[in-house]
Order: sequence, then structure tokens, then C-alpha cells
Amino acid sequence: MDFLQSLSIGNLRKYPQIPFKFKPGSHAYSSALAIVAVNRINRMAYWLTGDDVMARKKDKIDWTLHNRPLTEKELKAFDTWYEQNIEDIDTHLGNTCLQGFKFSLSFDDRSGSFIATITGKDVEECPNPRTSMSSWDRNFDSALMMCLFKHMVIYSGDVWTVEDLPPKRG
Repeated sequence: MDFLQSLSIGNLRKYPQIPFKFKPGSHAYSSALAIVAVNRINRMAYWLTGDDVMARKKDKIDWTLHNRPLTEKELKAFDTWYEQNIEDIDTHLGNTCLQGFKFSLSFDDRSGSFIATITGKDVEECPNPRTSMSSWDRNFDSALMMCLFKHMVIYSGDVWTVEDLPPKRG
């Protein structure tokens, strides 16, 4: 039995934190298999090297949140940029990931908005290692595009700097 065959529904039942009330082929099933795969890979790495990857990650908490709200003028510029670039969202996301960034997307029930976050990985080619910047919008594609706008247009794909912004009310 190879590694992928061992990731069966029977093996998922060994992990009580993973629900197994889903259909094979569904997104939930694929996600659960990914969790099992990551756990097994980390266990195998520990057996081979003696290095506990998961414990090491918990000890390394050196991370920054870069807060960069857009001004009214920048929001208007974003709307124009969005219309011109939405068809290329996959290219923009892919190129930004190749620069050493990753993206996450979540939904906030309280505000009814999607939150997109761009995070610099701890790699040499990334200009913002271990730093995150978020954007939110009612539409998930707008939230992702706003992250891209901040990174690509406001900061020209370079280091995210802290500049003096006019105070906002509220």
C-alpha cells in the first residue's frame, strides 16, 4: 500500500478532530485528507531527523501586522484599478506568490465581509518576511484585489513602509 492509498476514510477515523461525515470527492474530504497528510509528513520528518517541525513553528513567533487602510482618494483609484485588472487576478496572485507571499481568505459573520490577507513568507526573495497586511470587502474578489492593489500599486511590490496617514474619524 502506497502513501496515498493509506489516506483512506478508515485512517481518517483515527483522528477524532477530523469529521468524517462527508462524501469522498467533496472539498471537505479533500481538506481532511490534506490534514492527515501534513500530520503524517511531520511525523515522518521527526522520525527521520529528530526535528519536531510543529514544535519549532510554535517557538518562532516573530510576526508583524502591517495596518494600511486606504484613503478616500486611494479607494477611488482602487475602483478604477479593479475594473482594469480583475480579468488578470489569477496572474497577479500567481506572480505575487512567486515573490514569496501567500494569501488567505476568510469570512467574518459579524460584518458580513470577506477578509483577504497577504503574508510574506520567511524566504530570501520576499521583501516583507513574516509580515501580514489585510483588506476586507463584501465581495471576496474585491478583498483579494485590494490586497494586491496595496502591494502592487501603493508599495510597488516592494517593502511595506509605515507612513503618516491622515487621522480618520471613528
